[in-house]
Amino acid sequence: MQSREIDPLLEPLLLPARDEEVDLFLSQLIATHAEPVIKGIVRHKLHLNSHHGIEQADADDIHQEVVVQLLAALQRLRQQPAAHPIGDLRGLTAVIAHRACSRWMRRRFPERHALKNRLSY
Repeated sequence: MQSREIDPLLEPLLLPARDEEVDLFLSQLIATHAEPVIKGIVRHKLHLNSHHGIEQADADDIHQEVVVQLLAALQRLRQQPAAHPIGDLRGLTAVIAHRACSRWMRRRFPERHALKNRLSY
């Protein structure tokens, strides 16, 4: 079995450190590497522009949901690196963001989701 590698960006997360140091590292990691991915995907999937205040509030909710899920995945990695390796932080962030946007679309527009399902079958 081939061992799965961990993204080099995440290697400092695996070192012994105090909780404050880990929190600082995570906030910098998310701000630098995850935030641009999340914002780009949410903006693209929700077709946002500056004139939609309601959608911006929804986009902020989706953004926070993605960050929470990403932090949970990073915490699992920190606790059990062999069981929960993350080979690509940006890729994982993109997957989580796409799924969060899809869930939002299904909740917001259930008829659209039902129609898409009917068309695919």
